[in-house]
Amino acid sequence: MVQTLIQATGSNRSSEARDGKARGRAFITLLFAVIALFLLFLYAGTRIAQSSPDNFGTMVAGGCTIMIAFQAFLNIAMVIGWFPVVGKPLPFISSGGSSLVAMLIMVGIILSVSRGAEAPTIYDRRRADLRVVRATNGAPPPSRGGRSSSSRGRR
Repeated sequence: MVQTLIQATGSNRSSEARDGKARGRAFITLLFAVIALFLLFLYAGTRIAQSSPDNFGTMVAGGCTIMIAFQAFLNIAMVIGWFPVVGKPLPFISSGGSSLVAMLIMVGIILSVSRGAEAPTIYDRRRADLRVVRATNGAPPPSRGGRSSSSRGRR
């Protein structure tokens, strides 16, 4: 009876060890995936900040991006054990209503800056207003100024 308990306990330990290794691998994989997603967010946010047409948009988008990325890496460092626990939730993942609302508002501000970056500059609008006359298939170019081609010679 005692031998049976020892054998059963020994087999449980090996399965627990295998289970622990699998959980450790899953944790590391998930950790690297979350880090990669936040690095991607940091890259996209800095690109949006750089393409902003004015300095205010650059500072707002860059500041919001840095705040979200810093909070994420602070939380990850706390989970790993590099920093003491300070109670910051992981953005977009940890439960917390007010933190999630604040993060979504910051993402909305960043997207608003990116939308403004797509707006044409004054130089793009001037370039678009230029009229280029092209002759196609030997056809006469379109007239300008509202006069027809037959009224050119008559004055």
